[in-house]
Amino acid sequence: MPRKASQPNYSKNSTKGREYAYCYLFGRRISLGRYGSTESFAKFKRCLETFKNEEVEASYEGHGNGPRTTVGELAFQYAEHMKKRHQEESLSKDRSEKSLLAMRKLTESEFGFAGLEAEHFGPKALKMIQTRLRETKNPRTGLTFGRTYVNQIIDEIRRAFRWGVSEELVSGNALLRLKSVNGLRAGQGRELTPRQPVCPRLAETTAQHLENEGHLGIACAIRFMRWTGCRPDEACRLTIQSIEGLNTPTPIARLEKHKTRHHSGNDRVIQLATT
Repeated sequence: MPRKASQPNYSKNSTKGREYAYCYLFGRRISLGRYGSTESFAKFKRCLETFKNEEVEASYEGHGNGPRTTVGELAFQYAEHMKKRHQEESLSKDRSEKSLLAMRKLTESEFGFAGLEAEHFGPKALKMIQTRLRETKNPRTGLTFGRTYVNQIIDEIRRAFRWGVSEELVSGNALLRLKSVNGLRAGQGRELTPRQPVCPRLAETTAQHLENEGHLGIACAIRFMRWTGCRPDEACRLTIQSIEGLNTPTPIARLEKHKTRHHSGNDRVIQLATT
């Protein structure tokens, strides 16, 4: 097992009646100049900075005694992190599902990346996943995944490595290499049909059918979303305690947890006035 380098010490050596300063940096003796001089202290400070930077880099690259993080371990820890964020920050279900799908694709046995050290996961490996996603058919529709959807999955894999850098599981170089992979551009994948707003008549017909079938709560939620323009999770999260000014001409609903809370930092305010 390699011996861990010691931190440099400011030392003194006397030669022919003169005192000189020196230190050892990774086994090499570094002359600092006259002992006690400003120049020697400045050189020693630079040696300390070099030692600390090299020590941090060694901890990332596995030069230390600890085990190196594999792609599978990184994917598992990031998935757990995203589950916790979903509970605490009310992330959309779509975002949570994409995170889990991205981690499943990253660790699929077809590629064999799960046991690979995260430091060795590079641009070519990410391109393999990108190409495979572009050619894969969605089991629900029978069509290949859309170009923007593939880009979102690849971006989520990069986010996992960015999170790994912040947790000191991988080095910044690993993330920097993955950033060199370009997303699919127009013409390089199937284009998705833009989403259109729901026809008000269809929404009311659906709500009426659900009400007739005994699903009054879902019917009310559909009508509420149509009238206010709020998101489905916001409609489901609404309680009587969320409503302010109920007996005033302009009542509002105030929600602390919502999709964009982590960006805006503000409560979500939904206008309930009918006029």
